Amino acid sequence: MITTADMRDLSNPNEYLTDNVIGSLLHLYRIKDRVPGVVVLDPQFLSRLEKFGVGYQDDAKYLAVTTELEADGTPWDLIIMPFNIFEHHWVCVVLRKRQLKWTILDSLYGTGTATNTYTRVKKLLDNLLYKWWGNLEDPRWTYQVSTCSRQTDGSNCALHVVENIRHFQKYEEPDLNPIDGRALRQSYLTAIRVHGQLLPTR
Repeated sequence: MITTADMRDLSNPNEYLTDNVIGSLLHLYRIKDRVPGVVVLDPQFLSRLEKFGVGYQDDAKYLAVTTELEADGTPWDLIIMPFNIFEHHWVCVVLRKRQLKWTILDSLYGTGTATNTYTRVKKLLDNLLYKWWGNLEDPRWTYQVSTCSRQTDGSNCALHVVENIRHFQKYEEPDLNPIDGRALRQSYLTAIRVHGQLLPTR
């Protein structure tokens, strides 16, 4: 549920977006843009898995996701996960089942990501893939260096994540053109005001 403080942060180009705002935007665009075969996980999913480890596997959110992904005849091909890699920095993690590839979209770098980010994400994915689709150590799984638009400020990484996910949801490659942070924030505000009734309530 979007709060007044969330709307205020979203309207301020110098404020970071919280996982609540990111999750709400992804919920709206998932309804609007969703394509069969693509699942976008909650923005807290990887962070909570990293924080609580194996214990998180008893969490209701974790069980809901794994139950859906492990169901017989599951149609999922792409799993997309926002990840708060540092306190105020978001990246986009993508698993491509059919291609047996995984990647990290990091707007700080544009192409590739930092070694410590790669290491942290790979450790988490090893845990998940062993349960879902087989281990990343399987030689058929390869890490794909990806390119995305590069941020030119210190506060709009989450906007890049939302836009990258919107493209992946439609099986499109990320747009490499610079984003207009102010314009995007206004479009997000409009979408929330117009379609706010579609957001989940607490």
